[in-house]
Amino acid sequence: METPASATQLHTSLKCLFAAPSDLSALIDLQYAACEGYLWHEAIWGANTSTNRAQAQDRLLKKWQATPHYSIIKCVDIRSDTMMAWCIWDIIPSHRTYDEATATDVMNDCGWLPEGKERDFGRGYLIPAIQKRWEVMKGREYLLLTNLCTAVEWRKKGAAKALVQWGLEKAQEMGIPAYCEASEMGLYVYQSLGFEKVGVLETRIDGKVLDKCTVMVAGM
Repeated sequence: METPASATQLHTSLKCLFAAPSDLSALIDLQYAACEGYLWHEAIWGANTSTNRAQAQDRLLKKWQATPHYSIIKCVDIRSDTMMAWCIWDIIPSHRTYDEATATDVMNDCGWLPEGKERDFGRGYLIPAIQKRWEVMKGREYLLLTNLCTAVEWRKKGAAKALVQWGLEKAQEMGIPAYCEASEMGLYVYQSLGFEKVGVLETRIDGKVLDKCTVMVAGM
């Protein structure tokens, strides 16, 4: 039986649950479909092919197994038993140095991408994000939101808000801040739940700004 991730539900037809390893295929399929056409997703995760999806499942499983307190949360419509959205809330422990903070993270080097331009492109997105997290949080413990994605047909139904709310409740319970990188589409959800803008993250390739998102923190 799946365990409810939180007693607090923002809508009676939604339920936030801890995902299980058996959900991995569905999680990754939803992510690739939801993020179709987003440059950042293709840069880091690769094109939507069966090979890339299988490799993504493997990486996510390894990260999950290697990381204590790594919560993969799914939001389900209980009327149809359909997964609407999912995300990762990761407790980032306190660290003394940037190198210490990133040394053991299997997701940080884009080593799954072919060497050369493709890997450099992926790192152009991922490495500045990691550096910005260190710059803003200054080595303190915090709760990091990543991989929030909602199935296209379930957008604007409250699923993303429920997943964000779950993490905020967890952060408040632990007495630590929550951190996220917000796209323009998700900005309103975060602001409505109390996140505050603390910076802008730019992706630069060969000196050109290709993309940007808003860095937000709650409970600092």
